[in-house]
Amino acid sequence: MDETEKLIKRAQTGDSEAFETLMAPLEKRVYGLALRITNNREDAFDCTQETMLRAFRSITDYRFQGAFTTWVFRITTNVCLDMIRRRRIKPYISLELMQDSGFTFSDKSSNPLDEIIRDDLNQDLKVCISKLPLDQRVIVILRDIQGLAYEDIAAILKISLGTVKSRLSRARERIRKMMYRRHGTNLEELNSSRGVNYVRKENHTDDL
Repeated sequence: MDETEKLIKRAQTGDSEAFETLMAPLEKRVYGLALRITNNREDAFDCTQETMLRAFRSITDYRFQGAFTTWVFRITTNVCLDMIRRRRIKPYISLELMQDSGFTFSDKSSNPLDEIIRDDLNQDLKVCISKLPLDQRVIVILRDIQGLAYEDIAAILKISLGTVKSRLSRARERIRKMMYRRHGTNLEELNSSRGVNYVRKENHTDDL
């Protein structure tokens, strides 16, 4: 039994000190995720506090069947989505706020969003992300910004692996179309130079 598992088991008995020790390394990551979804520092802080409270109240429900961080991120995502739905707001993706929380795009050569960011198209990209439907936008954040595995996203959102992939595929296709309308042949040239298809429709694959 590793140290994390010992802390979880102690926290499940009501040991608040063990819970605080367990959650302390995750608090910044929880805040970062909340900030990226809500795009509001105060909302992100509130969501972080609510996540900690819900995690403490429901930690006995954790069954060691997946990564503890995935379980915490599931709570965080649900808290943020609950807030957005209650307020009926559409959060705008702010790169500056993401950078404030230690934002970096996951380093994946097959990630189309990563290449676009590095080519100074980030302003248009965040506008495109903000226009995605909520279910697609959250998956883009979890996959292309947080760099989470498909399986983890499915666990967090409580949807099937196929649904994760199809929503992500549709989201990326929407982004490609919106970016193409803004940049046209410039993105075609980007495709050729990077070997990545940003704007042309392609057959469905697990990833781009």
